[in-house]
Formats: sequence, C-alpha cells, structure tokens
Amino acid sequence: MREVYLRYDDELEYWAKANDLPTEVERYSGTKVYDFPVVLSALFDEAGTLAGLRIVSDPRDTTRSRDEAYTLRNFLTARFGRDGWNCTDLPPAEGEEPVGRTFIKQDCNKTLGGPSLAVMQTRYFRKKGQHQFDPQSSKETKGQFESTVHFELTLVK
Repeated sequence: MREVYLRYDDELEYWAKANDLPTEVERYSGTKVYDFPVVLSALFDEAGTLAGLRIVSDPRDTTRSRDEAYTLRNFLTARFGRDGWNCTDLPPAEGEEPVGRTFIKQDCNKTLGGPSLAVMQTRYFRKKGQHQFDPQSSKETKGQFESTVHFELTLVK
C-alpha cells in the first residue's frame, strides 16, 4: 500500500491566533481524533483506490498531555464496538516497567462488516533506562515513558 499523510485545514487556527483567542487556538490547532493529537494517513492500494486509514497518536503535539495518549483506544473501541476484539497482552521485554501501576502492551484486531479489519496497538510503559525519578538527582523526570496508540482500518479483499 501507499501511504498519504493528511492534516486538517489550519485556517481556523490562524484566524484564532490573529484574533488573540488562546482557547480557540488550542481547539483548532493540529490534526486530532477525539481531541487527541494524531498523525493521520490514507492508505491506497496498487490501483490507487483508498483501502485504509491509519491513525497514530502524535507525541510531538503539546495541546494534550502525552501520558493520556494510550486512552485514545477507549474512544476507538467505543466507535467500532467494544465486543469482538481479539487482544493479546504482551509481556514486558527486559527493562520495561509500568508507569505507576499501569503496564499496557496490547495488540488487538477485529473484523468489521464491509469487510474491513481494524488493528490496534496500545502501549503505556517505561522503556529500559526510563525512570520516574532520575537515579542521579532523585528529581522527578518528565516524559520518560511510552504512551501510544497505532490504529489501522483496512479493507479486506
């Protein structure tokens, strides 16, 4: 498949900036799904026909706390039905640890009508070498965790 990156029209964001409306700037900035910043792509087959969509949480966008990115999965499963997902909880690799008491490393898929296939990977944990508190200074670290959702919806031939 060929992937084409998409982004939402930013005209309203620039209008809000020009009018010094910070709430509206935040509301209209970036490409979002269920108010989560995302990288959005259309997937095309060899014939040039739209065959799927890809949604990946975007850790670069600061309009929403990055540690919440993994909760995008709740909105996607609600949209496509909470039942019928085939999920596998993967064990931590060496050095991977929970964030607080939460460790999520899950791969899911679900066949939908049409026929289409939804595939979703959710991650929320600390990678090897990441810590809540710096081992040298004992100060709390920021951003040392993975919190992502990778979702694809494709037509099944």
